[in-house]
Amino acid sequence: MKYSYAVILTTGIVLFLFFSGCGTSKIVYDVRDPAEVQLPGGTEKIAVLNVVSASIGDDLQKVDELFKGEGELVNKIASQGAVNSFIKEVGELSDMQVNNLSVHPGAIRIQPEGKAMISWALVDSLCIAAGTEILVTLESFNSRTSIDYSSYSRKPKSDQVKIWSNTIAYDISTENIYIARLKVYIESNWKVYHPGENRIIMDRTFTDSLFTEADGPSQVEAEKRLPGKKNAIEDGGYITGTKFAARITPGRTTVQRVYFTSGNDDFKEANKFVKMRYWEMAAEFWEKNRDNPDTKIGGTAKYNLAIIREMNGNLDEAIQLAEDAYSELPKKLINSYIQILKERKIGIDDRMKN
Repeated sequence: MKYSYAVILTTGIVLFLFFSGCGTSKIVYDVRDPAEVQLPGGTEKIAVLNVVSASIGDDLQKVDELFKGEGELVNKIASQGAVNSFIKEVGELSDMQVNNLSVHPGAIRIQPEGKAMISWALVDSLCIAAGTEILVTLESFNSRTSIDYSSYSRKPKSDQVKIWSNTIAYDISTENIYIARLKVYIESNWKVYHPGENRIIMDRTFTDSLFTEADGPSQVEAEKRLPGKKNAIEDGGYITGTKFAARITPGRTTVQRVYFTSGNDDFKEANKFVKMRYWEMAAEFWEKNRDNPDTKIGGTAKYNLAIIREMNGNLDEAIQLAEDAYSELPKKLINSYIQILKERKIGIDDRMKN
């Protein structure tokens, strides 16, 4: 038993020395993915204008259509829900402030085909009044709904009946269950204006959809259990605004990375700041060693700096630094990190194209 204990103790010491001496540690942080719609650098405040609401009047004679989930009024209400959810989501996803603007309906000219025309003079004046450089507009909002049905058979929940002390009768009958599906399709056109350059950064029409289903003993009962079309269209508008907000704000993904902790005294100092999550202060010590004549130290410094560049959203610089590090210090860890960076870049580029 003494021998066994000694072996276990010795093995534990060896393992401890192996892991503590490898000179690496793990960190977890959020990486930034660039927004699909690139706003000018340093944009802190944007304005949003619901052109749909400004161009559709309140025709009380069409209130019946509203409650049926049809006509312009329901689109007007749902479009404002889209703008409200856009504002809320931008506030949660970024540090940008959003000003909700309104204009007199007469300020916007509607073309014969129903498309709104906003002059650059109006865009400029709205941005000046709001103290912003960017104007986001919801220029059209159209909805349509459809309902379809399906059914399936099932046994009743209680499928056996005890009819005597030693006799059980089984109910082998089936019941039909009907499913009604309400499908809502939203087509919305969003624009992003940059009046300082007289440039439209983005002009795109998106199609979003929302499916809701309910079941019942008949098609009629199943349909009764669905939400009203008006409410469903409003829910669709909310989703539309939320999804567009995600397109103009950078995304964040939590990742785990391995970094080098040993090299020289600068690495020891840097590690103290890493543990406090003071990334940029740690980077100053690694920066001092990126051109160190000792290629092992220079390579580890470049690799650690690549992590900082990735953290700040500079994937191209991160890849270049990691590749330079690998040329000086061809370790499997560094090569694996290069592949991770390249895969992230491919994924981001593909998303930007779509």
